[in-house]
Amino acid sequence: MSCTKDEDNDYFEAAEFYQKSCDMGIIVECYSLGQYYFEGKGVKQNYSKSAELFQKSCTARLASGCTLLGILYTNGVGVNKNTIKALELFGNACDMKDQHGCDEYAEIKRSE
Repeated sequence: MSCTKDEDNDYFEAAEFYQKSCDMGIIVECYSLGQYYFEGKGVKQNYSKSAELFQKSCTARLASGCTLLGILYTNGVGVNKNTIKALELFGNACDMKDQHGCDEYAEIKRSE
């Protein structure tokens, strides 16, 4: 299903807002912008940019940023595939009480 022009415009405006907020250091907005780049909402889909923004949010201790960056490393999307790095990121997210990160960590450990 495709978006209407109004929805496309809403995503574009939201992406602009997230970018400005991220530039001002509002980390949760960097994470949100990363999701937009991953999904191609309001911006051209760019997995590398998404990974960069998830890294920024993870470095600032936003657990969900670590989890999504770990998923990118697990699958080699926007970054080189690196299970060791993914495991580290999932572990960090789990330490910050992110259940999704804990689940991903456990899944990798089970498959070793």
